Amino acid sequence: MNKKIFFVLLGVEVLLLAGTIVGIYSWRNQSFTTESQDVANKTTSIKSDIEKIKSEKDDKGYLPSDVVKNFITEFKADSVEKTKLYLVSSQKDLDTKTALLIDKDYDKINVIEASYTIENNTATVYLKGNWPTEDVIFEKTIILTKEDGLWKISEIKGV
Repeated sequence: MNKKIFFVLLGVEVLLLAGTIVGIYSWRNQSFTTESQDVANKTTSIKSDIEKIKSEKDDKGYLPSDVVKNFITEFKADSVEKTKLYLVSSQKDLDTKTALLIDKDYDKINVIEASYTIENNTATVYLKGNWPTEDVIFEKTIILTKEDGLWKISEIKGV
């Protein structure tokens, strides 16, 4: 009789152990599947973001905000010829300050943030910055158009 109870209890323990192992495996497998799907979704999202950024760049690989920052850098360096490279062709023969209606010293600008939106072949860059002598933050809107595959500045608003 003791042998019979022993084997029954042993059988029950084996079934409980097997059930626990199968349960843990199922739970872990489901968790792994969920994590794998999350990683796949994040990867797809990142690839989409990369493609969006690539499509917003010009033929030289510049985003509209890069063009504005480069323009300001050249303007600060007083490099008139290089500054004009960032302007649309209709404004290259004009004085840069006249063409863009600049009435302050852009050679002293400190750029804090530049963000942009694009619609077709027109980009709008929203520039935040300040002049070293002023505590007030200014915001400028700079319009760029694609010309020969490159982003070019056509207008600065809010100057």
